[in-house]
This record gives sequence, structure tokens and C-alpha cells, in this order.
Amino acid sequence: MLEAQSTKSWIAAGTVGAYVGYGFLLLPCIVILAASFGNAVGIAFPPRHLSLTLYRAFFSDPEWVSSGVRSLYIGIAVTLLCALTGFPAAYFLVRISSASKDIIEWAFYLPLIVPTIITALGTYLSFSHVGLIGTTTGLILAHSVATLPFFMLTVSAGLMQIDPSVEVAASIMGASKLVVFRKITLPLVAPALAAGALFVFLRSFDEAVVSNFICSPTTMTLPVKIYTSIQWDISPIITAVSGVMTLVSLVACLTIALSKTNLPGF
Repeated sequence: MLEAQSTKSWIAAGTVGAYVGYGFLLLPCIVILAASFGNAVGIAFPPRHLSLTLYRAFFSDPEWVSSGVRSLYIGIAVTLLCALTGFPAAYFLVRISSASKDIIEWAFYLPLIVPTIITALGTYLSFSHVGLIGTTTGLILAHSVATLPFFMLTVSAGLMQIDPSVEVAASIMGASKLVVFRKITLPLVAPALAAGALFVFLRSFDEAVVSNFICSPTTMTLPVKIYTSIQWDISPIITAVSGVMTLVSLVACLTIALSKTNLPGF
């Protein structure tokens, strides 16, 4: 009896500690969101007067809007590119049985262990020889290289939960490889694909280091625009931009959460 009560006490204490930790992590977001409803005089928390002045200033500034639209476009393009290339690669690595498998996996996941600044510098030096610096195409490719390992790890974890004998059984029953993929493999791995795609999009949308090496004044993404604005002039509009980025991330996460009932495996 005493042991059960002690266990419940530890669980309750752990739950409280978890909520405190979550609150601490969310505190900066809450502060910046509250400050975004202030006025254009300066950044203040709590705001003296609640208004949408900073949001109106953001959406009326062509430079800020174009940077936001560009980041959104690049994030979607990177997500599609990683899905089209990462899923076959992850399926190959999970299903392959070869002595060279570890070497291939190491090559795919190398960007995970290399510091981001090194990846950014290497990407800059490589792209400068092929004319991709300052282009949207260069940003998409650079973001894809940086985010592809995360997508593959997520999808690989989902594929490992699928019993290969299910696919073999379907093939024995006469199903073609395309039918097996469409009717069995794809529905079972759909939750992992959705999670990986969400992770890739959010990481691309928030990428600043690699983008700072690749973009130009005409192809500046929203995180780089924020960094530049902070570096030269701390404008209160930054708080509204942060609010918009938080909203985009929240919408993306809620979309996956609300659609999980339609995804097999959730």
C-alpha cells in the first residue's frame, strides 16, 4: 500500500515537473507573442496598449511579406523534394541486407553530425562554382541537404515497425509491387511520412544559418531578414514576424494532429 502511494507521489511530482519544464520552454514564445500586440514605439512586455499596429506594419511592408512568402514556398518545395527522394532511400536502407549498409547510412546521415556552420560554408563553396548562390533553387537544394537526414530517420523508424512478411504475403497472393506499395506499405508508413514532412517543413521554414550563406538581398528568407533586422536595427515589427512564424508552425502541427485520425497507425 505504501509502495503504491509512493509511486503515485513520484508520478505526480514528475507530471508537475514536466509541466513546469514545458512552461519554461514556452515562456519566450509567450513573451514575444504578447509584445507583438504593442505599438510601433518600441518593444515592451507587457504591452502598454493592445493593438495590431505591428501586424499591419508587417503585412504592409513588401520586403517582409516577400521574405515570408519566399520562406513558405521554399519550405513546401523542400518538403516535397525530401519526400520524393528520402522515402525511397529510407526504404532501401531499411530493407537492404548488405555489408555496405552501414557505410551507406553513414553517408546519408553525415549532415547530422557535421556542425551547421560547416555545412553552410561547404554549401557556399560548392554552389559558388555552379552559379546557385543568391538563387531560390540554391536555397531549396541547400535546405534539402540539411533536412533530408531528419526525414529519413523518421521514415526509417516507421518502416521498421512494418513486418516485411506482410509485403511478401501480398506478393505471393499475386499483388504486383506497385499494388503492394500503394495498398500496404504506403498506408502503414503514412504517419511517419506525415511526421517527417512536418519536421522538414518547420526546419526549412526556420533555417537561418545555411540560408545566410546562400541567399542574396533579392532572395532573402524570413529568418535571414529577422537576423539582418536585429543586426542593424531592432524594429518592433520583429515581434509581429515572430508571431506570424509561430502561427505558421502551430497551423502545420495542428493540421497533422487533426488529420491523424485519417492516417492508419495513429
